[in-house]
Amino acid sequence: MGNEIGTSSKDIPGPHEELSQMKTLEEGYPSLKQEAEMLRVELEAAFSFTSGSANEEEEILSNLRLISKGNVSGAIPIPRPGSVREIARKIMASPGRCIELIVEDFEAVVYWASCQVPPLEKDIVRERLVKRKNLLEACLPESMQQKCVAALRQIEREYLERKYVNSETMLGSKIEDIPKANFFVSEDNYAWDMQELTSAITANDGVMRNPLSKQMFSDSDIRTILEHPIGQQLKPLQLAQSQLRKGVRPETIDKIDKLGRVMLNDKSIDTAPSRLAMDEFLAYVATLPDAEQKTINQLKIPAVDGFTKQPFDYSIGESVKDAKANTTCFHKVKTHNPKKIFGKRLTRVKVGDFLSQASAYLRKQ
Repeated sequence: MGNEIGTSSKDIPGPHEELSQMKTLEEGYPSLKQEAEMLRVELEAAFSFTSGSANEEEEILSNLRLISKGNVSGAIPIPRPGSVREIARKIMASPGRCIELIVEDFEAVVYWASCQVPPLEKDIVRERLVKRKNLLEACLPESMQQKCVAALRQIEREYLERKYVNSETMLGSKIEDIPKANFFVSEDNYAWDMQELTSAITANDGVMRNPLSKQMFSDSDIRTILEHPIGQQLKPLQLAQSQLRKGVRPETIDKIDKLGRVMLNDKSIDTAPSRLAMDEFLAYVATLPDAEQKTINQLKIPAVDGFTKQPFDYSIGESVKDAKANTTCFHKVKTHNPKKIFGKRLTRVKVGDFLSQASAYLRKQ
């Protein structure tokens, strides 16, 4: 990057040099204020003996008075950020630096706002940034619009003290310690380290579900995750899940739906109707081609428990096998009269609910 802007690596200050420069600025600021006040007093005395322009003299004295009080930006106005169209042209000319350029533009807005007298409040600054983001999105190709969202969320973390649902990452790191390149915020306001999030999604067979809230990510979030340099490794898993969804014939979907209805309506003590229906279904699945069996056993269905509203997290094959073994978790199912409902009934209700949603989901594919 150094060569792109006409500098060499020798021109870039190291950490110690940056610290020294910051210290010089910190120490020089009181000195600047003091010297401005001394100069104002001297010029005020000098102007009393001259016959120059009163307006010009007053402007000079006024600026020195502002600097002596620490209001440098009042004396030397900070230029407003450049036009959105100009920034958009600059971004499209260097697409590889898209996020970097958008962040720089948003930082310019924050800097300008902080130099106003008095400085603009954080909520007002955020409103200005959101408006600028919307204008910038309108000037950029669709493929770049998600970059504006990512840049705004980065600025919110670093400058606007945004609060998130989670105060630390899945592995216990502080949100502020997430590297810029890894930082991502989902629409439900969870902050992520993309490295951790990608590992969690991979462990769940590529299902795009929030590992903390257990809810499915929005379509917009999914696109952002898959476009991220780290998230791109999830694309093969997404393709595999997509191919699995398309491999189920209508007859199989009908049998899934039938099994779900039998289990939901089975009020018997010995669970005979459900057990018979499950045996028939598993016998039918055994006759299917390998590809379709793979879908039944591996495709994760985005369904939600009708009682607790908690997401299910298994395939059709796993749910039926759990029901046969009576190992499906019972604690998620709520009832007003638990003493009259036994474990097997709870299992049938839970799995029947899931299968009914699974058949509806597959019909839409």
